[in-house]
Amino acid sequence: LISFATLILSGIALYIFDRQKQKLKTTQNDRDTNDLIHRQTINQLLKEREVKSMKSFIRGQEQEKGRIARDLHDGIGGTLASLKIGLQRIASEFDEEKILKLTNGLDRACNEVRTVAHNLSPPKFRSTHFTGVLKSFINDVQKSNLIINADLQNPDELNALDEKLQIEIYRIMQEIVTNVIKHANAQVIDLQLIKLDDLINLTIEDDGKGFEYTPKTKGVGISNIISRVELLKGRFNIDSRTNRGTIINIDFPTQPILI
Repeated sequence: LISFATLILSGIALYIFDRQKQKLKTTQNDRDTNDLIHRQTINQLLKEREVKSMKSFIRGQEQEKGRIARDLHDGIGGTLASLKIGLQRIASEFDEEKILKLTNGLDRACNEVRTVAHNLSPPKFRSTHFTGVLKSFINDVQKSNLIINADLQNPDELNALDEKLQIEIYRIMQEIVTNVIKHANAQVIDLQLIKLDDLINLTIEDDGKGFEYTPKTKGVGISNIISRVELLKGRFNIDSRTNRGTIINIDFPTQPILI
């Protein structure tokens, strides 16, 4: 009887111990799950804050660009135009050749100010089709002796995109082409923009001097482009080598997170 009772008590003790062990394991699993959920929640909040911050930054950029464009057009542009008229009026009283050189210089300054103001101003797609605005920008660039071979496929579908998305694509394209003009010493740019079923692809290739690209060496221009692409949930890829030119390929979803 004593042996049997001891066996029974031992079994009960082992059962209680096993139950307690399972309870502790369940509690630990619950804690691990709660910790994982907590970390995921924090990461999600941080990501949402980063997206919100980027949206505010880009919105602020657009507002500042608009303000600078107005200041250039209404302030400096108007002053240069007035100076040109004043010089033309007194041209007969002085050396006409020198006055002509001055007015030509003012003409160039006025054109540069007009171009900068135009590039900074938010594009107006309500009055002009998206592809029409892109073609106008391309024509302006070609005046600087840079050849752009543009292929805007499915124009009706491109023109039907959300206006905010159109503005972002325009700004990205503008930033890339401006970087080529400033740094690449290129002669030709091949540009393709195509609308697929649920994807928009932008490819820009130049025949410039290229560079050895690494994430650590990317400049402000590339960083701005990547930030805009990430905000649109797009994919950015750059292939560049010294003396071989640069290819930039970007994919956008047709329904991204818009500003």
